[in-house]
Amino acid sequence: MIKKVEESDERRNKVPNDFFGNWKNVRELPYKINVEKQVRKLKEITLINAIRFEQLLFPEHVQKDLEISQNHYGYWLGVQSALKDPEWWVKSKIKDALKFFLQVAKDNIKYFRDHYNDQVFPEKLSQKNRNELFALYQMTTLFFAWSAQRERKLRVVMGIRKSFLFK
Repeated sequence: MIKKVEESDERRNKVPNDFFGNWKNVRELPYKINVEKQVRKLKEITLINAIRFEQLLFPEHVQKDLEISQNHYGYWLGVQSALKDPEWWVKSKIKDALKFFLQVAKDNIKYFRDHYNDQVFPEKLSQKNRNELFALYQMTTLFFAWSAQRERKLRVVMGIRKSFLFK
């Protein structure tokens, strides 16, 4: 039984550890590429389920602040500012996107203010912090991909061609 828990922890930590372990190589990649990959690879229902999966990795009281609803507010309203800025999509690298998401989370959710104020990014993150920051990054990337699939005007802002979606 203990071995299964360890294997489960190892699996849960693998993707965040791979992401941050390869940080020097991925941080300068254009962020838009990750959104394009998700748009191309995943169907709408899969994106929604994946967003929910990432939300469930946070403590219950934080999950409420990360729920997507008809009346986006707080975190989601903050990150949506990128959906109005074509220049952000041209210039942003993965490191810029992650730092932006973390800043919006800190501005809107007490949990992030309390747990991420003095972090040395990303070199001195605990395993829990790595998992949560990757979940925040992935959840937001999936949200952007879901939004791009649904609205042509957002694809235009992001610089994603319609032909790209249907290849």
